[in-house]
Amino acid sequence: SWMPGPNDLKAYLASYPECFWTGIHPSTGEPIGFISGVKYGDDFGFVGLYIVRPDCRGKGFGPRLWAKAMQTLEGVKCLGLDAVEAQVHNYQKRGF
Repeated sequence: SWMPGPNDLKAYLASYPECFWTGIHPSTGEPIGFISGVKYGDDFGFVGLYIVRPDCRGKGFGPRLWAKAMQTLEGVKCLGLDAVEAQVHNYQKRGF
């Protein structure tokens, strides 16, 4: 499986700073998740780096991050997804 390299995030943040979101816990202010939704024009977009801290899963934080990325990618003709096999059922529920 593909794993992001140590410099991938730095390169993407420099190129597409408006395409990355960190989920912040409402009561502790700590980071609890992350997602990217990079739009390459109107024809292609890509979702990746989607993760929520294990102790915060199942509490609605992930779907909120997902919705933010999808809002940014609205109208894109083709979406790609960096996926993990254990989450295929969730990606399928979201149309992938």
